[in-house]
Amino acid sequence: SGTLLSTSGVREINVSSTDRLYPTHRAMSSKFRLRKKDARIYNAQTSIRARPGHDRQTQRRKTMPSHEECRERSVRNERRTDSMDRDFIEAAARFKRELYGEYGSFYYVPMAESRAVQLPVTVGCSYGRCLFCDLNQGMRYRELPLPEILDKIGKLRFIHQHDRRPVRRCLLAGGNLFVLQTEKLLRIAEALRAAFPEIEYISCFARVDDVLAKSEAELRELREAGYDRLCLGIESGSDRVLLYQEKGVDRAGNAAAMRALDDAGMRYSVYIMLGLGGRALSEEHIVETASLLNGAHPF
Repeated sequence: SGTLLSTSGVREINVSSTDRLYPTHRAMSSKFRLRKKDARIYNAQTSIRARPGHDRQTQRRKTMPSHEECRERSVRNERRTDSMDRDFIEAAARFKRELYGEYGSFYYVPMAESRAVQLPVTVGCSYGRCLFCDLNQGMRYRELPLPEILDKIGKLRFIHQHDRRPVRRCLLAGGNLFVLQTEKLLRIAEALRAAFPEIEYISCFARVDDVLAKSEAELRELREAGYDRLCLGIESGSDRVLLYQEKGVDRAGNAAAMRALDDAGMRYSVYIMLGLGGRALSEEHIVETASLLNGAHPF
């Protein structure tokens, strides 16, 4: 037998080992303190208040629904799934195919934003010449026109209208979203906030040279509009490695882009590719990348 201690008073409640406790309680120690008003014993169907001298088995039989009641409840729930619910499920599935079908069977998103609502804005990468990259392989670069993006936002709003929790994070899907004009990015942010009023930030992939192409005022304006937690493909701190991999940027550019985002108050994460320098440049890749990141502030 074990002992449950109640915080409302100092009494002890003896629990027989034959009682069917909920599995999580069986894994606990035989003595523990509950922070509820009274100690409770749980089973899979209902919660029973434990009192000294009370017949718990009798109360279980009185409070647990019978098999007939369970069947009736199941029938009522099935009837509740009417044609309107089925229409919504079918429409949501169709909208998802329309939203992401152009990306093929899968597409990449930043690891930190895998649970965010994802809005397609571009297809492929505007640069597309990095030797190591297969993220957008076989995709011809395309920027979605603003009316098409607004239509996709409407579909996302339809899909998530019955979510138990409000949409708080959004990811702009595509290779390097900061290549878009600042005005277009602001229009997208405005439409997203209108569709999802409780959104906290908008994230995306970004190339270093696209960040550097925007002025400090533009970056601050984008931050105020909700853009945050960008994902930069730094890959390496070694100029020789970056040149060999045809990255299109150098170490100084990587450092300057991270400083620009710091100054604008925009958080960012970075991708580093282990082994990118091969055996010949392995040590240089490690040392130069570490020294670059020591002067940066990714989240």
